[in-house]
Amino acid sequence: MSIANSDLYKIIKRKENPLFLILFVAGLNIFGWLSGKMGFASISFNYIPIPHLSIVIFVLLSLHFLFCIKFEKSWIIRTFATPFIFLLALFCLYLFLNYFFKFTTDIENIFIKDPTYFSVFLTSRISPITALLFFFICISLLSIRQRDSVLIRYIGGSLSLLTGIISFVLIIGYLYKAPLLYGSKIIPVSLPSSICFFLFSITLLRVYKSRFWTFNLIEDNKPTRLLLKSFLPIVIVIIILQGYMTANVSLHRDNPALSDAVVLIFFVTITIYTVIRISTFLGNTLVKVQKALKESNEKFSRAIHYAPFPIMIHAENGKVLAISQGWIDLSGYTLFDIPTVEKWTEHAYGSRGKIVKEDIDILFKIVGSKNEGEYVITCKDGTQRIWDFSSTLLGNFEKEGRIVISMAKDVTLRKHAENALKGNERKLHQLNIDKDRFISILGHDLKSPFNNILGLSEALKEDINNLNKDEIQVFANNINKTARITNYLLEDILMWARSQQGKISFNPQELNFKDICKNVLEILNPGAFVKNITIKYSTLDNIRVYADIDMLKTIMLNLVTNAIKFTNNGGRISINAEKNSGNVIIVVSDNGVGIKDDDLPRLFNISEVFTSKGTAKETGTGLGLLLCKEFVEKHGGTIWVESEVGKGSDFKFTLPVFTGKTI
Repeated sequence: MSIANSDLYKIIKRKENPLFLILFVAGLNIFGWLSGKMGFASISFNYIPIPHLSIVIFVLLSLHFLFCIKFEKSWIIRTFATPFIFLLALFCLYLFLNYFFKFTTDIENIFIKDPTYFSVFLTSRISPITALLFFFICISLLSIRQRDSVLIRYIGGSLSLLTGIISFVLIIGYLYKAPLLYGSKIIPVSLPSSICFFLFSITLLRVYKSRFWTFNLIEDNKPTRLLLKSFLPIVIVIIILQGYMTANVSLHRDNPALSDAVVLIFFVTITIYTVIRISTFLGNTLVKVQKALKESNEKFSRAIHYAPFPIMIHAENGKVLAISQGWIDLSGYTLFDIPTVEKWTEHAYGSRGKIVKEDIDILFKIVGSKNEGEYVITCKDGTQRIWDFSSTLLGNFEKEGRIVISMAKDVTLRKHAENALKGNERKLHQLNIDKDRFISILGHDLKSPFNNILGLSEALKEDINNLNKDEIQVFANNINKTARITNYLLEDILMWARSQQGKISFNPQELNFKDICKNVLEILNPGAFVKNITIKYSTLDNIRVYADIDMLKTIMLNLVTNAIKFTNNGGRISINAEKNSGNVIIVVSDNGVGIKDDDLPRLFNISEVFTSKGTAKETGTGLGLLLCKEFVEKHGGTIWVESEVGKGSDFKFTLPVFTGKTI
């Protein structure tokens, strides 16, 4: 396994680095005590060495911290770590209080059988300040495990900071050859202990992530934090360097005070100059950054506001931060109308608002951009528009959380045009199919009578000298009959073609339906009389329709003619009309042969011109019902048929009632 992937390397690389320095210092001190080389235990022979018990406690605390990180989920660590630190904290608190209250039982004697003298500084007893700092560290370690309590972590962070400040002051005292508490009756803190306390406090503060009272005062002031990060290291380094120079360099041996003053003035000058230069640089930089940021915000705001297309900036907390003028113009909603995304979905999507809101919430988890697709929105005036949305995550901000910019393209006109084009394509495709089928059917229907005419005329031409007058009459009658059928077919084709081209004039007017029926029956009664068919109509005299008289007559002539054609001798045909919801329903009924269910869909289908022979072998073109359908729909009505084989058929259609207004 490579070093970079080892567990030890991962631990050292993280926040616990100072702990390994503490273990290194403790190792040197142990070596100094065991070898008798007290310089390793005190760093300088002029100071007291680190006590044995302090070394042990530092090692125990460091190993405890490392094991808790490495084996955090281990049941052994979870079971014994907290009691161990708690007992150690009580022990250190006891040592601290013992110096003031002089308890009868001296626990330290259990670990130190023969404490050395203090008058010449050499001692192996723990300083009360050392015991207090150990107590602070133990409380901080205990509070780290209380992750759910903000107050406890706040206290632990503050104690860690206090430990760091005290240990730093102790180190500075040693650098200036004025260790604190020297000359007093209290055992001072050793220099190695001060260094270890300082390293331990740095580790704890990094774990707490600056959650202590001093940092809270400036946590919202980023420029101040930037200045502190720049100045504090410089000041600390200069103070330490000044202490070292004062302690080890003397410019004038006969006058140490003058030397110290020169060194002090030198470093103060450097400090002031450095602070001024850095302050000037940072100040100018901050001013430029603030100005650039302000201009950038103004440009961004203007770009969003005056964008001609819809733009919305919304936050993870549901707040709508900005919308463009294009959004307002197209939807009608202002920022006052839709302060939140929930309000927007409620107004624009109605019952689908919750589903769309869930789709929008997903946007805060995207990386980069996402094309959401097309949505139908309801504008403030009630109209509906189609918007094609795409969104981009702008980033994660401190107050609003993640922010997304959603842009839309209004594709309403394009979609309508596309739908219309698709509809026209479908219609054109169907018309081409219908045309091909229609031409094929008509070709077949026209070919048969023309073949008859050609065949009869050829036979008449070749045998006319051998035929008598009666035989010639038969040929002539057959040719005439076939020619009339063909002529009817051509007339129907021409009329249907004219209707398709819109060349038949449409002039609706007020008509008395009873008068139309009388006129139609005058024309068709002779044909009905031949088959002994009775035609009756029952309609109210006051039923007046709004229709084109020629088209209405054509409709009635075709329907009644079909009824006569498919009604047996002695049958009955009835015509009825009644008002219904602003329309007139007209019914032409017969008790003829009826129509099979399979043939009903073919009656009004141009691609299947349907013809059949009547009860008296009558023939037809099959275009009559198509003309009826065209003319009825021209009036805005509908036509349909209800039939049962052997019982007859009911052809029904609707026309508008005359109300004095045009359709």
